[in-house]
Amino acid sequence: MCEPCALSVAADITEGKQAEEVLSTFSCRLIEAQEKERAWIARELHDDINQRVALVSVTLESLKLGLPSSEVQARCRLEETKQQVKDLGNDVQALSHRLHSSKLDYLELATACRGFCNELSERQSIEIEFASDKVPKNQSKEISLCLFPLLREALHNAVKYSGVRQFRVSLQATPNDVELSVHDSGVGFDLERQSVGTGWVSPA
Repeated sequence: MCEPCALSVAADITEGKQAEEVLSTFSCRLIEAQEKERAWIARELHDDINQRVALVSVTLESLKLGLPSSEVQARCRLEETKQQVKDLGNDVQALSHRLHSSKLDYLELATACRGFCNELSERQSIEIEFASDKVPKNQSKEISLCLFPLLREALHNAVKYSGVRQFRVSLQATPNDVELSVHDSGVGFDLERQSVGTGWVSPA
């Protein structure tokens, strides 16, 4: 009399595993599609918008040099405007890298993560200690596309909200998973006031 129950439980477990596999596959495909869209936007920002901003900066410099030396005020205004345009170009380039890093297109996951940490550390004048352990060089693209954007967002949020300048990143392979952790000694989140937006959980 217990056999039908056993068969029912086995069927439930099998269906549950199948549902998990379908959901996992769908999630990976969704993340891959999002990353492709990010890559396209990043290329547009870097190859088109940023180049046009740079051209405006060069034009402003030419205008400044063409003014007579007596036009001191105009020269100063042009120099200020040129610097603002230059800063805008730097921000566009940083946004391009944040949306999509080409490192993951050519490097394995651990090397790409280490390179991003070094790049962000230099750009933000912060200290990021990176460690990886037993992460396979032939890591699946799906896992890489899941973890690399998480690392980017976690570190940017940590730099923005923690109030500290030192961070630790760990990428470690286990028999069944690859674990990513980002640590800081900052103020942390107020769990009672946190809000959920369109991205990751962030402070209110």
